[in-house]
Amino acid sequence: MQTDQRVAHVATLSRRLRRTVWVVAGLVVLAIALLLAIGFGEATLRIGDQTLDLGQLPGGAILALVVVWFPAAVIIGWLLFLADRLLALYERGEIFGVDNARIIGTAGKLIVALAIFGSLERPLAAWWVSRFGVAVESWSFEPQLGTFFIGLGIIVVGHVMSLGAELAEEQSLTI
Repeated sequence: MQTDQRVAHVATLSRRLRRTVWVVAGLVVLAIALLLAIGFGEATLRIGDQTLDLGQLPGGAILALVVVWFPAAVIIGWLLFLADRLLALYERGEIFGVDNARIIGTAGKLIVALAIFGSLERPLAAWWVSRFGVAVESWSFEPQLGTFFIGLGIIVVGHVMSLGAELAEEQSLTI
């Protein structure tokens, strides 16, 4: 393939992937909205060894659970936005650069934050639900080490890309 054809092909794939990311995000938001509008019915929530029937929980407890998981939803939405920005840069042919490195580093930090929050969400959910009179007999703390180390790896890749972009910029200035 010639270079121009390759760039056009990458741009087309990037556009399709960007559309796919946002369509999937829209479908998830629609499913959540329908779940909240219709009600939970037979939906259950597992905290530790205990399964709670969401249809039997008081409204305040359900709102508390939404508040507990809202930061994770914000982080995931932010990651989708960063993925869209990264794909937009690829679409313009800017594959290696300072902006890409910054986006990748930020995504790594968000993934680390998501892993930390994911480790704490079950204990927080158990604590919130117990404040509304629902007895939670046991809850578990499950550290998400895999996600944590993936996020750290992405941070390192972003830093290495940043150093490479700076070196390339210096080299282009000296020539």
